[in-house]
Amino acid sequence: STPSYSAALLEAPKEGTCRVYLASKAAESSLTLPKVKIAIDFCLRQATVQDQTRRQLELPLSQWTSRASTNQRGGRVGRSSAGLVLRMVPREFYEAVLPAYDTPDMEQAS
Repeated sequence: STPSYSAALLEAPKEGTCRVYLASKAAESSLTLPKVKIAIDFCLRQATVQDQTRRQLELPLSQWTSRASTNQRGGRVGRSSAGLVLRMVPREFYEAVLPAYDTPDMEQAS
């Protein structure tokens, strides 16, 4: 992303405009995007996996994220007014399959 595009994200949208974002790991930061009303979360994250036999990092791999991460992503919505988080997995899957927390990055790299 370019600096001007990033700056535009932080500006309040025009009156009558609603912002929707696709949740990502970047949405887990403390960044506040003005007037975000809806977040769509696919409950996935990109993880770089180390190939133990070749001792090198592989291309990013999509993995299920944790419930803690999805909750953090949902925190970007409704900061200035009511909002909605749409998680694109069934509730039963969310509760039974997604881990409570992600494995720390340092543990994944070893």
